[in-house]
Amino acid sequence: MAQSGYTPIALYYSDIPTNTPADTDLVPGELAINIADGKVYYKDDSDIVQVLIGTSGYSGYSGISGYSGASVSTSTPNTWTATQTFNGSSSTEATKILNIAEPANVVAAAPSSTTNFYINSGAVQYYTSNTANNWTINFAFSAGTTLNAAMATNDSISCTLIVTQSATAYYPSAFQVDGTSSGVTVKWQGSAPTSGDPSSLDSYTFVIIKTASATYTILATATKFS
Repeated sequence: MAQSGYTPIALYYSDIPTNTPADTDLVPGELAINIADGKVYYKDDSDIVQVLIGTSGYSGYSGISGYSGASVSTSTPNTWTATQTFNGSSSTEATKILNIAEPANVVAAAPSSTTNFYINSGAVQYYTSNTANNWTINFAFSAGTTLNAAMATNDSISCTLIVTQSATAYYPSAFQVDGTSSGVTVKWQGSAPTSGDPSSLDSYTFVIIKTASATYTILATATKFS
């Protein structure tokens, strides 16, 4: 937080009537912790005292426990490993994105008799070897986390499975979530497939809606690409 060349010094202000350090109370690089109002103040190289923690709406610092000291810039790449929630409001959109890249999980194999579709590995999964049998799709969040644990009730997740077909084509014939078909209802656009499409790529898109604990409605579509 301090400017280059300065060492932050913690000062305590309890007798400032305005609860705000004056510019002359600090030298550049110093911190002031005001026990009267619970705020942290900082003087920068421009001799301006700023509030770091304790003022709502301040855009540069979070003011939360465990804050690392670096502000988040929206003009540089940032990586978050926890879920970020953007609620919007009844009159505004939650997010607006000009473009987005979504990693695809490309698998140099064919679907096995039971194919685990781990959402955390990529919402788009593409098997590049020719199918050799009908298969069961088992949806889970990851090898160590169930979809039931990862999703809240009334959440939905969209994902796509792409398979490569030879002259003899196969198709997904059964569906599971977290290793069981109990509580899983699949609804197809049109009718459920009874075969694959020879010499093509078959794309299966799923919208998984969790309606209660371990209870899901899956909306499915099948599309041939040749």
